[in-house]
Amino acid sequence: MRADGDHYRGVDDDPAVGEPFGAGERSSIEWVQPTTRSAIADMVRSRSYFALLSPGERRQTLAAVEDVLERHPESAGESIPLLYVTASYRFVRP
Repeated sequence: MRADGDHYRGVDDDPAVGEPFGAGERSSIEWVQPTTRSAIADMVRSRSYFALLSPGERRQTLAAVEDVLERHPESAGESIPLLYVTASYRFVRP
């Protein structure tokens, strides 16, 4: 989660790398980190841009996160599967 809303949208946008590097290689690995509602709230609170919000904005943000967790079927239990995609790139000089 980033302040600019950057997250994986299922589109593979490879970085633009020019000379002297050749064509790149890409690898994507999908994985799941089991977590809890409390841990998700802690992750939100740990972001630097969250710390810059006013107390009211912080309350609104945490309430919005809780609202999403309440409505999403996968977050109904004790453990919530938090999905990640790790993308790696390799560019080699010829």
